[in-house]
Amino acid sequence: MIGKIEVINGQYVKMNYQVAGTDSRMIALGIDRSIQWLLALLLLFLILELERFVVKPNEFLIAAVYVLIYTMNLILEYIWHGKTIGKKIMKIKVISDNCQPPSFQQCLLRWIIYPIDSMIIGLIFISKHGQRIGDMAAGCYVVNEKTKKLVNVSIEDDYRYVEKDYEPVYTQLNAMTEKEEALILKALYDPNYVSQQTEIARSISKKLDLEQQESNSERFLIQLYNDYKYLETKEN
Repeated sequence: MIGKIEVINGQYVKMNYQVAGTDSRMIALGIDRSIQWLLALLLLFLILELERFVVKPNEFLIAAVYVLIYTMNLILEYIWHGKTIGKKIMKIKVISDNCQPPSFQQCLLRWIIYPIDSMIIGLIFISKHGQRIGDMAAGCYVVNEKTKKLVNVSIEDDYRYVEKDYEPVYTQLNAMTEKEEALILKALYDPNYVSQQTEIARSISKKLDLEQQESNSERFLIQLYNDYKYLETKEN
């Protein structure tokens, strides 16, 4: 059974999403494909009707319309922020791994890889977050809009630096930037990065020339994040 995913948005807030079920995705796909076929058949009918009246349709225009029909879902998914007609009806949408609507490059990658995915559609059933190959390659998830997004912030871990008696462990963090801060948050809360916590912790400690006090990488990253935010607050 496909459950929930936890991702972190651009404001560094953890969000829970209900992953769209395979049934709703298949129905949405069926709706989209049916609309495409109906539009293609309608165009064919119009062409035949025109030829009956000895009016030769513009071949370039016909080709352009067929390309538009073929790429309809790609275009809609981008301009409708992760939705197509089928997805709108089924109340599901595509999101990036940072909670934002998918970029055009992500939509294009999902669209290009779809022919491969269509041959192994069962991957959605067995993948951890209900992703097909196109989703994984593009860094996207298909989520259920009907499920309210839940903010899941751990005050004890994430915001200890606001406590009056907070004492930082790592104080030499002048070389740390927002890039490292974002990487720490991804390592802690992004499913695509959690498995890399040890490597990320080692990389950051090496860059900042820190001796890692905690043996547990997750605790080290939490401590480092709190110390950085504490020192940043003091400077401001």
